Amino acid sequence: MSAADQVALATKLAFGLDVQRWKVSIKAIKPKLQDRPESPLSRLVLEWSSEAIVRDICSLRNLATHQHYDKDPGPEGWELDKPDPEEWAYDGPRGLVPYCENALHHMRRLGPIIKTLEGDAALW
Repeated sequence: MSAADQVALATKLAFGLDVQRWKVSIKAIKPKLQDRPESPLSRLVLEWSSEAIVRDICSLRNLATHQHYDKDPGPEGWELDKPDPEEWAYDGPRGLVPYCENALHHMRRLGPIIKTLEGDAALW
């Protein structure tokens, strides 16, 4: 679940963005990436992070970290609560297994971002 934070930190370091290390998040670096529309790395990170599941995962991780995460069985087994605020717009399944499958599918899309970060800095 911290993949989004790791992407944010790697992108901050790649661009030398002026964001305090303890405040690095996708939300914090998005405006700075939007200032670099010509950058392939900026486009990849912005596209990847625009999916509602990324914001939902980050919010769930924060809830779990601060022990505010309710764990209740739903009609089809254990379900993940919707984080507050509900503006995140992720409307996929909340059941533990299908949610994790969707999250994993989206995390697999990190490949191009990682390759870009590991590649030629001229492509950033």
